[in-house]
Amino acid sequence: MSLRVALFGGAFDPPHFGHTLIINTLLNSGLIDHVWVLPSGARNDKQYHTSEIHRIRMVELMVQEFFKDGRVIVSSADQLHSDPTRGTIDLLTELRRDFPHHDFSFVIGNELLSNLPGWRDPERLKREASFLALPRAGVAKVQNPVGFRVQNIVIDNQLGVSISSTVLRSFCASGLSIEGLVPSSVAQYILLQKLYRRNE
Repeated sequence: MSLRVALFGGAFDPPHFGHTLIINTLLNSGLIDHVWVLPSGARNDKQYHTSEIHRIRMVELMVQEFFKDGRVIVSSADQLHSDPTRGTIDLLTELRRDFPHHDFSFVIGNELLSNLPGWRDPERLKREASFLALPRAGVAKVQNPVGFRVQNIVIDNQLGVSISSTVLRSFCASGLSIEGLVPSSVAQYILLQKLYRRNE
């Protein structure tokens, strides 16, 4: 029997309690066995505020603090390539080659569903990929695109999802505390490494 793995990608710049809520929701959904957290690599549409080393270390700290049963792992699979044009279908092809007995699904925000037909090689995505769609606080529900395999996940408490990495970075830049918004190990790491400070 295949191991059902949810691929939860993102910048995680920094990771916060919205991310832990999503992971917990996925684990409790009954639809997957493991969650792989993938800090994203080079992308044309994304500017990062810390290095890949810092982002992956913060995610490792989050997982170590909150998910100790081995069902959540941190993967660098999306950081191993510097090609910003590399698409979701390329990542899926590589993972299936390396883990032929795993059944992978991509975690996606509901607001991005309408963009799927414009992703790289959409016809292959329709045939080969499956998606777990999560609602976003304050964002209207989007209709599932025709032909794509999408399972909608319900989050009962969306409060945590409304936490924004952008706001957290602005707090850090202003010298404000982010305790209670991010795992304590992540808050300590940001403080010690002097991340997100102005002109640093």
